[in-house]
Amino acid sequence: MRFIIKMTILFGILSNGMSAQNNSGHFKYGLIKIESTDSLDENTAMVDMFYNTFKSESEYDLYFNTEKSVTIREKNDVLFRMVYDDHSLLNYTFLETKKGKYFSIDSSVLLLKAGFDSHANEHHILSEEEKAKVDSLNQFLKVSDALEDMKTILGFKCSKVTLMSPHNLDEVFSICYTTDKIPFPDEGFGPYSTSFPGIALETTVFVNNLSIISGVISFDPEIKDKSIFSEKTKGYKQVSSDEIKALQYEE
Repeated sequence: MRFIIKMTILFGILSNGMSAQNNSGHFKYGLIKIESTDSLDENTAMVDMFYNTFKSESEYDLYFNTEKSVTIREKNDVLFRMVYDDHSLLNYTFLETKKGKYFSIDSSVLLLKAGFDSHANEHHILSEEEKAKVDSLNQFLKVSDALEDMKTILGFKCSKVTLMSPHNLDEVFSICYTTDKIPFPDEGFGPYSTSFPGIALETTVFVNNLSIISGVISFDPEIKDKSIFSEKTKGYKQVSSDEIKALQYEE
């Protein structure tokens, strides 16, 4: 269940086109809509269960400028803040709980993106084994910039990305509409993130004869508190990425 949630939210948390004046701003995520894809089997109880499970996880804020993006989620006295720096390709995660304040630094985007653009290649050259792994992932993704597949969401023109099931390449697992003008590593998809053209503003996941739609509900071009972009770690205890994820769900 947690895997599906993370895939939805952080898939649902990717793209072409964006108004030129919107090079910074604040998206609020909170859209959640669940429908049965089988007209002969409308399982109301299952729809309600998935809705209650996904609702709180679907609510978070995304701030961005030309170099960084910040995802913020507050739940049960736990403050999660993830800062991605598009220049260094490093992902800083900060977590504040009743037990303490923690941070981790993830360099996986720096390594994985190296096979896809020259900017990253300044830092790292993929080995043949790494190249093979990345190439194998591309068969699961279909990116379309065709006019009929484009969608405008809150004024942002988005491309369509289709993710096929790893178990059946003829079966669609998810569809998202993405914008590439916002720096973001899409940490929920690991290696897949290097193949996505940007951040998903709307995502649909198909599971158990249900379509689960999540995404943005509002956009504000103004960011009042610029300190959210800070990568300063003073006062925080460094832990691994795995440890910080465990601490997040532990509270």
